[in-house]
Amino acid sequence: MKIKALIFMLFSFLVNSYSQREVTDIFKTLLILNQSICFDDEYKSKEFKIENLLENVDIEIEELKPKQIIPLYLLNFKLYIFDIEKNNIIFKNKIPIVFKYGVCTEYIVAYNEKTMQFYRMKGFKCNDFIFLLNDIFKESDKKVKIKEIIKELDSLNFDNLNFDCMYKALKDSSNNLKNYPCILSCMDPKYAHLSR
Repeated sequence: MKIKALIFMLFSFLVNSYSQREVTDIFKTLLILNQSICFDDEYKSKEFKIENLLENVDIEIEELKPKQIIPLYLLNFKLYIFDIEKNNIIFKNKIPIVFKYGVCTEYIVAYNEKTMQFYRMKGFKCNDFIFLLNDIFKESDKKVKIKEIIKELDSLNFDNLNFDCMYKALKDSSNNLKNYPCILSCMDPKYAHLSR
């Protein structure tokens, strides 16, 4: 019986390792498409291929754990974070690669394990929160209202995300990003205050 349990634990570890690697690769691809990870200008002019970036840089991501019990209809969803200043970045060759960021350093992606869908939640030029809400709504057994989903997400107490702010930004047609820091792109420049 102990051997079966050991085999099960080893299999679970291997499956987890593979899925974590897959999530890391997708996360890295999203950062490259966002142009947060790119070639130095000198190398870019010679031969720019996304495959070269994917092969020559690796990142370390972490799963964000909620501080509260997750409701059943959210069990398939996981959140992952990459922080340029805190997480490891591994360069495999001496190709000049640049990480660009401005107002923030955290990038967060949600992942639906059931559908294998990814959602850009923080730091990216685009935010997929509306698609995440739609998929949570479709997957919930009981038909919950969008506002209930948002309240439930915020109650999970992820320090790095403000779901209510994201929802308000979706509803606001003025596109005034200053009112919604939760959806700012990390590529937005940092402004310095100069005194005379």
